[in-house]
Amino acid sequence: MSLMFWKVRTPKPIASAQDLFGDDQCFVVGDPAESGFGEIYLPDRFRGIRPRASCKCRLASSRSRHPYLLVRATPSGNGSPKSLSIKFDRLDLGAQRIPHYGTYYFPVPRDELLRLKGDWADIALEVGSDFSAGDSDEDVSIALYEVRLIDAAFDDFPDKQAFADKLSLFSPSGGTFYHTLANFAFKPDHEVLEIGAGEGHLACLVAAFSGASVTGIDVVQYDDEPGSSTKQKLTKQLRLHRPLLRQTRDLRELGSEDGLSAVMARTKHITMDAEQMPLPEASFDFVYSLNVMEHISKPERALSEIRRVLRPGGLALLQYSPLYYSDSGSHLPGTLGFNRPWAQLLMSREDIKQAIVESGGVPNEVDNILDSLNGHPPRYYRDAVERSGLNVVSYYSQQGFTVPGAGESSEYQRLLATYSEEDLTTYGMCWVLRK
Repeated sequence: MSLMFWKVRTPKPIASAQDLFGDDQCFVVGDPAESGFGEIYLPDRFRGIRPRASCKCRLASSRSRHPYLLVRATPSGNGSPKSLSIKFDRLDLGAQRIPHYGTYYFPVPRDELLRLKGDWADIALEVGSDFSAGDSDEDVSIALYEVRLIDAAFDDFPDKQAFADKLSLFSPSGGTFYHTLANFAFKPDHEVLEIGAGEGHLACLVAAFSGASVTGIDVVQYDDEPGSSTKQKLTKQLRLHRPLLRQTRDLRELGSEDGLSAVMARTKHITMDAEQMPLPEASFDFVYSLNVMEHISKPERALSEIRRVLRPGGLALLQYSPLYYSDSGSHLPGTLGFNRPWAQLLMSREDIKQAIVESGGVPNEVDNILDSLNGHPPRYYRDAVERSGLNVVSYYSQQGFTVPGAGESSEYQRLLATYSEEDLTTYGMCWVLRK
């Protein structure tokens, strides 16, 4: 067996080169403004473009099996959704909508990389707007935080670890979720419901694992982008993670085009409120929800709806954390990396945002995250389940602390004067319920 290694090269320095984002991945020659880039803004380290810009991107060792151009961006200007079109060494990589702050991936044909001879590729970026007829150049703008070439098979990138965490649910390390799914006798004609499907990946994974049909619901808007359906977006994203999928035994079906198409045909996503589901009674064999119940305003209503749509003998798996009064109940440690225990109870939002900026982070999502939390204590969920009419097959709560040092902190001692120990130390709950 022969092995092939890509030689990691250090690109030769170019005179008058200006590093765009401070990571040695993209540069322009001369003044960045002449190439369409605004000044670098600290501490977030972003540059605005309006409406077009050009630069050079480092190739290094990325002449790879699964190359993508990674772009971290957010719409700016008038705040309306934007689109970003990219050309990679004159090859059109297409356009993607940039509705909010996030990381976006543009697939690069591998043959195109093999054709290039130098150390750098020319990148051309152009911003479009949903309402371009009346927009000025100021309005048609995007803030860029990062542009770099990655190999999805080998490199680390923002979404890779998050997706790997989802895949771990489909192995014994997935705990109750895995064992409940693995022990349920799924049939091809079974219908599964996911409550709080978010971006939609998990419903596709469950469809592949179970062989059943899966419907994912959420209050997010699905299929609201012209020319880009939820199925199309998810298909592209699953292709991005194909190297990981092929390593997961029970999900290998998603590693081939035929298997991916078959799974997508069994999966759909609908914009819907879990507290009021316009779905037929007794229409699902299995219902599951992961890390969603703490975001539902009135969980007792959702439980009533779950009971209604379940078929007799059907199973519901509800697993959620962190609970609001726990040390990580703000949800900021897991989403923005802000690891201050009980920040949601002890700090104002402005103080939280300022602390994130001072630590070099980006506070864009603080309000959205905190507004999404229902603020219920552990007792509330137990009472809601007891009143639901569903039978408890199994239940456990997770007790303790998730932020290092929280249990020994002065914050914990101060909060004990107001809140119970159970409230402050219960960070997760898991229920398996049967109709």
